[in-house]
Amino acid sequence: MTTTGADSAVVDHEAEAVSRSHTPAWWEFAFVCTAMFLSGSALLPLLSGGDPAGSTAGAPDDRLSRYAWLVLLVLLVLLIGAASRCSGRILPALARNPALAVTVYLAIASTIWSPIPGTTLKYSLELALSTVLGLYVGIRFGITRLVALASWTTAAVLVLSVAFVVLWPSYGHDPESHGLWRGIFTTKNELGRIMTIGLTVWTVRTLTREVNRVLGVGTIAAFVVVGLESGSRTALGVSGMMIGVLCLVWLRSLDEPRLRPVKGVVVSGLALVAAACVINVSVLLALVGSDYSLTGRAGIWGAVWRAIERHPWLGYGFDGFWRGPIGPSGEVWRLAGTPTPHSHNGFLDLLLATGFVGLFTFVIAFVVVWVRSVRRRGVGRRGGDTRPRRCPTGRIRSRPPHPAGCSTGHRCRPTRPTPGPRRRRTPRSRWPTGPTTPRSGPPPRPPPP
Repeated sequence: MTTTGADSAVVDHEAEAVSRSHTPAWWEFAFVCTAMFLSGSALLPLLSGGDPAGSTAGAPDDRLSRYAWLVLLVLLVLLIGAASRCSGRILPALARNPALAVTVYLAIASTIWSPIPGTTLKYSLELALSTVLGLYVGIRFGITRLVALASWTTAAVLVLSVAFVVLWPSYGHDPESHGLWRGIFTTKNELGRIMTIGLTVWTVRTLTREVNRVLGVGTIAAFVVVGLESGSRTALGVSGMMIGVLCLVWLRSLDEPRLRPVKGVVVSGLALVAAACVINVSVLLALVGSDYSLTGRAGIWGAVWRAIERHPWLGYGFDGFWRGPIGPSGEVWRLAGTPTPHSHNGFLDLLLATGFVGLFTFVIAFVVVWVRSVRRRGVGRRGGDTRPRRCPTGRIRSRPPHPAGCSTGHRCRPTRPTPGPRRRRTPRSRWPTGPTTPRSGPPPRPPPP
C-alpha cells in the first residue's frame, strides 16, 4: 500500500470513529421521541381523564401525564450525567443566551409573590428541566436529526388519531364540537396544532428531498385531511401562513436566472392574497365560519387584560393565575361567560405569569435565537457562502449546505479551496524572436520601416 493510500485509510478510520462517537444510541432516539409525544398532551390525558361522553377540559392536568414526565426528567438527568461531552456544553449554551436563563430564573423566583407558591415552584422546576431537555436535544442531535424525529413523531400521532376515530369513535370525536375529530387528544384544537406542525415538517423534508417524494406528498395530504376534519380555524390559518413562507423560502433557494419571472409572479400573488385578506376581513372570517369575536376569544382577552392591569410588572407567578372558579381566574370566567382553562393567547398567559418583565426577557431570547439562525444560514447576505463544506467523515458538501452541516449531524466548517501551483505566464511578443514552427497560410507581413 502506498503512503497516500495508507493516509487515506487512517483518515477514513478516524472519521468513522468520530461519526460513531457523535451518533446517539437507539435508546436516546426513543427517549426524545417519547418526550416529543408527551409534550403534545397526547393519549395519556385522554385515557386517564377523558370522558367519551362529556367534557375533557381538565384532562391535561392528570396525574398519569405528570408521573410520565417525572420519569422522563429523571432519565434526562441520568443521560446528561452519563454523556460527559453533552453535559459540558449545556451551561455554555445557556450562557450564550442569558435572556433565556433569566426567563427561567424569573419563573422560579415568582414563587415568592405567587398566591400558590407550592404549585408555582413545582411547575417552574419542570420548566427549568424542560429547558435543559431542549438544550440536550439541540446539542446531542442537531437540527437535521431533530427535524427527522419531529416528522416521524407527528406521523405516529397522525396514525394513532385516525385509528382512534375509526376504532373508538366515542374517544376520537369531540363531543363539545359537534363530533369533529380530536384523535388522541382531549380537544380538536390540540389535534389541529399537531397536524400543522407535522404538515410544516414534512413539507420541509419533501422540498429538501430528505424523504421519498411520493411518501412525502402522501403524508402531507394526510395531514391536510386530518387537520380539516379537526375543524380548528387557528390551525387552518397558521397552515396557510406556513405554506406561503415555505414557498418564499423555496423560491429564494432557486438561483437560476430563467426562474426570476416565476419568482416575481409568485411573490406578487402572495402579496395580493395577503392584501385581499386584510381588506376583506369579514369575508375571510365568514369563509372559515368565524366572527369578529373569534369564537368568543375577544371577550376572554378583554377580561384577561383587566387582570393583567392589576399586576403588570411581575404577574401572578408562574402558573399561579388559572385556578378554576377560585381566585382571579373565576372573575375572568364570569366576565367572559365561559369556563376557559387559559387565555387562548400565549403572550397574555406569559403576562399573567411573569408580567412585562418576563415578556421582555422572552422577546430578547427569541430575537437572539432568530438572529443567530439567520446568520448561520447566511440569509440576507448577497450570494451567501458558496465555499464547499467539509464534514468529519471527509466528504465535501457543495452549496446549499445540509441544515446540520452533514449527514452525521456534525457542524461542518467552511474550508477554503487549496490553491494549485501557479503557472508562470511568459510574455507573448508580437513578432517571433527565434525559430518557430512553420505554419500554413500566407507569410507574416514584414515590420514597417
